[in-house]
Amino acid sequence: VGGGLRIGERGGSTGVYTISGGALTTAGLYVGAGGKFRMAHPSAAVTVTEVLSLGPGSTFEAVYGTEIHMAGADLINRSTDWMKLATSGNLTLIFEGGMADVSTFEVAGWDWGPVPEAYLFNITLETLQLGGAAPGRIRLVDDFDNMPGEAEALYVRRLVLNEGACIELNGLNLYYLDDGGQPRQFFVGDANLDGQVGIADLVALAENYGITQDALWARGDFNGDLAVGIADLVALADHYGCGAGGTVSPPPVPEPTALALLTSAGIATLLRRRRRSDTRKTGTVENRQ
Repeated sequence: VGGGLRIGERGGSTGVYTISGGALTTAGLYVGAGGKFRMAHPSAAVTVTEVLSLGPGSTFEAVYGTEIHMAGADLINRSTDWMKLATSGNLTLIFEGGMADVSTFEVAGWDWGPVPEAYLFNITLETLQLGGAAPGRIRLVDDFDNMPGEAEALYVRRLVLNEGACIELNGLNLYYLDDGGQPRQFFVGDANLDGQVGIADLVALAENYGITQDALWARGDFNGDLAVGIADLVALADHYGCGAGGTVSPPPVPEPTALALLTSAGIATLLRRRRRSDTRKTGTVENRQ
């Protein structure tokens, strides 16, 4: 659908679109106040290339395992009724617009913090995946008051950061569940996604410092440029200590001396790893001789 699929968008109109198999590719998917979009089977393949828009009063239903591929598309959400979007919690959104495309993502959940209760009565996603057929990059926005009078955030059960992934929080909060099902807050610099930025993340970055290919978030590529370098180290330093001791918001940017200490620690870790590698290589040669 080149021009966009519009469902119950005009005043006084109603419309229902159900996909239970096959594929739908559309530039825009607009679900209005009188519209209902239903993904009735996980085999249904939906791709949106420009915008996915959920209007006030719109209804979105999805069975578990369904996916929408956001191939450069923005997510607009003007709904104020979380119950009409409740089954969106079964959905996986895969952002794969490429290196040059940053998709905006409207946060719409009530920001209760990283607590289990927030996943019971809130707008949530099953999985947010950045990167698929191409890298995925998003920027969180809060352009609409989905929860009138309340702070808003993005809640997902599973967070997948593939090659080239980049998340611009834009002062907003993102929460996810770790492998043990515990809620965590997302921070830039948290390489292992344990909910805090600390020495383990610095070590992961140091071990991969200087690589220019196959860079992943878990290896220290926090800006999604497919490399691990000084920009990633600065990003980690800016958020070092976030999440520790129950902190749920970024601490102040470190002083230059703190950044220098983190830089020194990272370089020292890298040098130690290289020395160990050189020692192993030398020992192998000697044994062969």
